[in-house]
Amino acid sequence: MWIKINNSLRTSPKLLMLASNMKVDKLTALGALCHAWMIADEHATDMGFLEHLSFKDLDDMVGIENLAESMESVGWIEEIEEGIQFLDYELHNGANAKSRALAQKRQARRRTRLASNSKVASIVS
Repeated sequence: MWIKINNSLRTSPKLLMLASNMKVDKLTALGALCHAWMIADEHATDMGFLEHLSFKDLDDMVGIENLAESMESVGWIEEIEEGIQFLDYELHNGANAKSRALAQKRQARRRTRLASNSKVASIVS
């Protein structure tokens, strides 16, 4: 399992709105949101579609009332007749997103290693 969560999520206005709509604290909202995204990662199509599930089903799976409706109000999901669509899912949680994120981490480690080697070389010179 792999989901992408940015550090900025914990201070996102969308998360604060989510918490307010659900009448829970922001850490509970963050946990519920991560749980919903984990469900999508496990059960959704590559495009983030949970077939045959309703907002009530998602709320029941996570154990938080009004989660799905609150996620919809901030633009993270929508309920359609056939199920639930996680919006922009392929940008953040699809296989290609995982590959991009891992490549970025590798490149950052490489840059750090090269910078460190450069400092050592200049000290030795």
